[in-house]
Amino acid sequence: MLPGTDRIKLRSVILVAIITGLLFTPISGFAENSCRTCHGQLEGELAAPVQAMAQNDVHASRGFSCEACHGGDPTSEDPEVSMSAQKGFLGVPSARQIPEICARCHAQPEFMRQYNVGLATDQYEKYWTSRHGIALKAGSNEAATCIDCHGSHGVLPANNPQSPVWPLNVPKTCRRCHEDEALMSRHNLPANTYKEYSQGVHGVALLEKNDIGAPACNDCHGNHGATPPGFEDVAQVCRGCHPANSENFLTSPHKEAFDAAGIKECLACHSNHLILTPQDDWLGVEGEHSCGQCHTAGEKGYQTAVNIRQRVDSLRNREVEARFLVHEAERRGIEVSQAQDYLKLARDALLLARTMMHTVDETKVGAVVDSGLVAADEAAASGRQGIADFRFRSLGLGVASILITILIIALWLKLRQIEKK
Repeated sequence: MLPGTDRIKLRSVILVAIITGLLFTPISGFAENSCRTCHGQLEGELAAPVQAMAQNDVHASRGFSCEACHGGDPTSEDPEVSMSAQKGFLGVPSARQIPEICARCHAQPEFMRQYNVGLATDQYEKYWTSRHGIALKAGSNEAATCIDCHGSHGVLPANNPQSPVWPLNVPKTCRRCHEDEALMSRHNLPANTYKEYSQGVHGVALLEKNDIGAPACNDCHGNHGATPPGFEDVAQVCRGCHPANSENFLTSPHKEAFDAAGIKECLACHSNHLILTPQDDWLGVEGEHSCGQCHTAGEKGYQTAVNIRQRVDSLRNREVEARFLVHEAERRGIEVSQAQDYLKLARDALLLARTMMHTVDETKVGAVVDSGLVAADEAAASGRQGIADFRFRSLGLGVASILITILIIALWLKLRQIEKK
């Protein structure tokens, strides 16, 4: 209930609006109500909700207005009635009330089917299983609720590029809380997650290259049921995008060893947020990310890493050499389509060998490398032949040019001799 002086001011605002005809434009053509009439005449944060609702708000566009969430009686111009507790007026909902308010519609399948048949209706249930929901239920008013991610007024559909939950915007939305050092410290969480993610291969692809196929925070942690993957399911999360690597790992000796040691599969080599682009150097035994971090000289695993690295290096070097030769032949105008086909086979074999290394099986990796070496040698031979053909043609053209020049000079001399006679 508003104090007496505020009620008088509110009535005055509504009266002036009615008299002067400065009523707020109805959202989506719906009948005017006292919420929009009043707040449309105010300024600052009191007017912001009405202004935001008029900007393509997904709820307003479907006929929902202020009272759908805040309750009250928008048909009355009397603040004591329109904002009456008896009319269900909530005012500003508490964090704990927000999921309940959203669930009144979004957890009702039959109701939601009228507006978006493809929209899931289990968000409310999932939310309470998330770290956010658990924290809120435990009494933390700092836990993220629906409006922290989707907004409150001016809510846009998730497929709108301006929405805070559009794939390119998700990391920045999560960043608002997870980069707040004071907030994170109160919950014993790191505040550098966004920084690490943005420098990793996934973050670079999404944030710099605008590749919406690259994973954002919710692709690994989930949306409404957001929670960090545990030991048992972290590989399942990665497997969603990297099935071949995962299947190869499952057949490797690392699988049993990692399980026994309690090591998280993918994270052991690739980390979680600061995921670096894999390098062939990692296959060896030297360097920060190499197999030498776990294996020492004399161990079978150490020698296996050395051998696999040598095999992959041999294919990479031969592929590079072949590519150079084919390029040189093409630059000289030689037709190299067949050589390009062999190059593609060699390149594909190199990529497959890098995937097969997750098996830690020299025989399997070697078989792929050998097929790639054959293709690379074919491409290189074709490139060399093309360059040789060019040189032969160039030599033939040079000799022919010399002979033609000599013949022209001889004819000229003969003509001069004839003229003198």
